[in-house]
Amino acid sequence: MSEEAELRLSLAARVVNHEGEALGQLNEVVVELASRRIAGFHILSDEVVPRELFVLVGQVTEFASDQLTLSLTDEEFIALPDARQHLFIAPNQDLDAELADAESGHASAATPDPDERPVPTRLPGIALTPNMLIPMEIERSVMDEDQIALRDGMRIIAADGEEIGQLGGVVVDSDARVISIVLNDARGDTIAYGLIEAVDDDTNELILLAEELTDTETDAAAPIAAPITATPTTEA
Repeated sequence: MSEEAELRLSLAARVVNHEGEALGQLNEVVVELASRRIAGFHILSDEVVPRELFVLVGQVTEFASDQLTLSLTDEEFIALPDARQHLFIAPNQDLDAELADAESGHASAATPDPDERPVPTRLPGIALTPNMLIPMEIERSVMDEDQIALRDGMRIIAADGEEIGQLGGVVVDSDARVISIVLNDARGDTIAYGLIEAVDDDTNELILLAEELTDTETDAAAPIAAPITATPTTEA
């Protein structure tokens, strides 16, 4: 792939519709581990109550270094699925059964039932349900297990534990494959995507394979030498 066909995409890019009207801001790029292709984007909407929405890569008609243009109408954008869903498991329900049902082919955003959501009370931080018990809240991502999310500001950690910078962007080829990641600094140095060993969502870190990176390694896309793992986001 020629250099002209590559795009350096900011992970804080604006998101607009086909008329150039603002819809939100890029929050995360979702990447398939095996192919390195971008599967979609998590967008933080500009709605009165901001939501994190999932946009497929095919729903983007134009890529620029600091802007994504979507083909969606306003109605289609509002109807996009949440990037992360919050499920509420009542104390009298079976946790495993509820999760299995929520992840089944017939599941929807209403599974479990919306009325299981805690009801706010006059007491700050206290939720009230009919049996006076607070349901368990579980966060579930729409991402597959073979995908990772790259977000602006992630700390980049060398194998020796030293922080070498923060993530600011990705370099993408014309086939929507991530070639390298871009440091959020004045020089905008790049690191080959294949040098990423792991992604830790709990600590917001990218862990690298090599303790010292040569110029060749930072400029060329090296093969992934170890599987990339993502810390589950499920919480109780």
